[in-house]
Amino acid sequence: MGLGERVASIVGVTREVAKLPSYLRGSWAQTRACFEPPATCARTGGHPVMLVPGLFCTPSVFNRLAKALERLGADVFLPPRAYPVSLGPLANTCHLETAARLLAQDLVDLRWKEGVESATIVAHSNGVLISLLALAFPESVTGRLPEIRGVVAMASPFKGAPLASLLGPVVPACADIRPGSPVLERIAQKTSLLRTVLISGFDAIVPEESQRLPGVPSTRMVGFQHMDFIVGTEAKVAHTARMIYRALPVDGAPVA
Repeated sequence: MGLGERVASIVGVTREVAKLPSYLRGSWAQTRACFEPPATCARTGGHPVMLVPGLFCTPSVFNRLAKALERLGADVFLPPRAYPVSLGPLANTCHLETAARLLAQDLVDLRWKEGVESATIVAHSNGVLISLLALAFPESVTGRLPEIRGVVAMASPFKGAPLASLLGPVVPACADIRPGSPVLERIAQKTSLLRTVLISGFDAIVPEESQRLPGVPSTRMVGFQHMDFIVGTEAKVAHTARMIYRALPVDGAPVA
């Protein structure tokens, strides 16, 4: 290895180590949020948004983002359950297709029980992949969903995550997101449904290049750790809410 390669290697390792403190803070904040009761949001006639959490997360990790979106004028819905269990650290650890079938049923219920005829899905990390799989099922399998106006993605491993290869033998969801998995190839066929992608620019879990997709509008959120969209500082959660709201269909009022 030449001097230039050694320097590049040292710089790369140093950058990854620098991410660890914020990653650990985010992980702890996310775990605590998993055990909170889910927020209840008012219905004011704004554009309906369904929030979908990712790996190791119950819907309550979205409590702060849900309230921030509500303040901007969106009608926010959280899935009524975690997939497949409600215990925080085990939530969404099942295979992505299992979670996708449960989400599809929740979307059907959103239409028939809540009277929502159209909605936008906003999802974080694995929740984006779950959402795209759910929308790939035919209506004959799921029943009639609301019209989905697109998916807003945050920090999603579209091309996989290196850590998933290590955890795959014990966490089914990680087996599905190892780089090059057949599930990721199926999901890649539905990425036309994405309205925009918010990329975490300081992510210790999902490399930036794995979050990017050709032809899909994206914004690099500078200094954002993987969990900052949902459990970061008040400023980061508020900024996330504004970026999401601006990406909603035109029947959502513009943000000043």
